[in-house]
Order: sequence, then structure tokens, then C-alpha cells
Amino acid sequence: MPDEKRSPLIAWDHGTAWDFFASLFVIFTPGDYGLRASWAAGVRSRLSSGVRDTLGTLMHLEVVPVAWLHTLEEPKTARMALEALEAMAPEGILPALAMNPRKSEPSDPFFREIAARGSWTQEERVKIEENLRTCGGDPRKVAAEEMDAWLAAWANPREFGLSLRAGLREFYEVFYRDEERRIAADLDRARARAISLADRLSPRELFEELSQGIRDEKILSKRALTLVPCYWCSPRIIFGDIADDEVLVMFGARPADASLIPGDTVPARLLLALEALSDPTRLSILRAIIAEPLTQADIARRLRLRPPTISHHLQSLRIAGLVMHIESARGPTSYGARTQQIDQACEDLRVFLDIRIPESTRALTTAPTS
Repeated sequence: MPDEKRSPLIAWDHGTAWDFFASLFVIFTPGDYGLRASWAAGVRSRLSSGVRDTLGTLMHLEVVPVAWLHTLEEPKTARMALEALEAMAPEGILPALAMNPRKSEPSDPFFREIAARGSWTQEERVKIEENLRTCGGDPRKVAAEEMDAWLAAWANPREFGLSLRAGLREFYEVFYRDEERRIAADLDRARARAISLADRLSPRELFEELSQGIRDEKILSKRALTLVPCYWCSPRIIFGDIADDEVLVMFGARPADASLIPGDTVPARLLLALEALSDPTRLSILRAIIAEPLTQADIARRLRLRPPTISHHLQSLRIAGLVMHIESARGPTSYGARTQQIDQACEDLRVFLDIRIPESTRALTTAPTS
């Protein structure tokens, strides 16, 4: 059982290479990050069809290669990551991005055998699917066509490595070159702010602040925690093991008044909060968890709704940063309301609409009641 009293050692990593892969992941899974699906589809449409297929295969199964990115030398720019891939043998690219040499995964032997043989068996497929469904303790739904593409990549790692390297170059030229310039300063500021917070907060308080409301005892019980600012994962986190007792977490670094979509005038935080608060079921969930954190099952019983319905709405509230996610080693996940963020959403709306509260009215609303 994890030691919940131990605080991890804090380390830092930094660079635009992290957002290179994070932006690619979010563009292929926009709904999980509150990104407008039509805009994400527009970015994907600028890529050639073969590149879309190759990058989609990697993103649907691998997410962000945190272990590999962690090994790169600084400064970890997207260009340096591409140069590192150019220096590798094509057949070594997929194993480098998908495997962690410091941590053995259950599916690794199967993938290595498939790569050596150039084909896979039904038994291997079943075992790999089982491992993916239980990866990190969380179920992962993998479509049959996604699994076929993933296995085909491992059966011919050289061809896939060549396609992937070319695809990542194309994504950089088509989209990320300009994006890298846009977000670089915000990443620097987010790192400086996080390091400043670390001087006065405990590791647990720091993690909850940077993750925007996550208390995860499994992560916090690790020996070491490496933190990386990430513009594109806001307001969520992306994490992965970099060793048996070390975890790396990419935390949201996007400013509150900014948007993932360049040129958007409505701040993403405000838009996501308004969308979350516009639904009566989500308002009922917030009301239910104001007094104390509740599990998904508890919320479902109180509201007399099916657990999958509650799960869907909790995800929307989490993306908006309005609920706290509490992961305990001793029981199921529970959720609490982030009342300060609800207040912040109201303030963000007033600021955006340029509503000025007269001082006389402000005094009345803030005066103590007898």
C-alpha cells in the first residue's frame, strides 16, 4: 500500500517539446480537453491523409511519450526533439517513444516478439488488450481498428518509424512552428510561478494547486515527482512513470485569459465554466458536493441518475476546473466542489463583459450581516 504520509521530492523539467506532443494529443482527442471539435478537425485536415492515420495511431494508444521526452537534453524544443528522432534508426523510434527502459510494462514482451516476428497472434492481442484496459488502474477503451493499427505498427516498426518521423515533421511545419512561438513565454512564466509556489507550499499543496484540484495519493506517494508546465493540457494533467518510484506530471500552464484557439476573444476558462454551469444536472451535482466530497456512486444515488450519466457530467465539470478530484489508495475516487473557482467564474464573466460594480454597491454586498 502506498505511504500517504511521505512527500515526494520535487524536480522540474521544461521546454516546448512537451507541448509539441501534448498539442498533437489534444487535437486528436479534443473533447477530453474542452477544445472545439470543429477547429481541431480543421487542423487535422491540413495534414496529409497518411500522416493523419500514422499520428492518430500513436496518439490513440500512446498519448505523450513522457519517459522519452524526459531523457532529452535541454533546451527541449520541438526542433531538438525532431532532430533526436532524425538521428535514430527508424525501427527504434516506436520502441523509444512507447517503452520506458527504466520501467517494464506487462505488454512490452508481446510487442517485442511481434516486432521480431513481423506478425501477431490472437492470444497476444487479447493479452495486450487486457493490459491496456488495466493500465495505471484505469480502464482504457480501445476500438478494434485502433488496436489493429497499433499491432500493425509493431509488426513493421521500421516502416511505421519512417512514417511517424515524417508525420511529426509535417505537423511541426503545418501547425506547431507558429504555436511554439505563441506559447513559449507563457511556459516560462508558468514555470517561474510554480517554482515560487514550491517555496511556500508543501508538495501536496503544490500538486493540488498546479493540477487545479487533484488530490492523488498514488502520485503523491512516489519517491520523486517531476513537474512540467504544459500550455495544451490545461486545465487537466498528463502524467506517466519515468521510473518505478518516480512520476512525471505535465500541469496546465495556459493563462486564465487565454484560449487554445489563436484569436479567440472569449477566454477558455470562462467559456468552459459557462458551458458547465448551463446544464441543470451539472448544477445539481455541484449542489450535492458543496458540503462534502462524494463518490460517483453516492452522487448517482442522491440524484437518482445512472452512474454513466454522472461520469459524463463530472468530466465536463472537471474540464471546467469546478470540481476537485480526490484519488485515495483506500477507496473509490470522490469529488468535491471548488467553490473558489465558481466565484472566479462569476468574476471572469464580469471582467469580460466589463461590468463595473459601483463602490457603494460593493460596500453593501461585502458588509457583514448581523
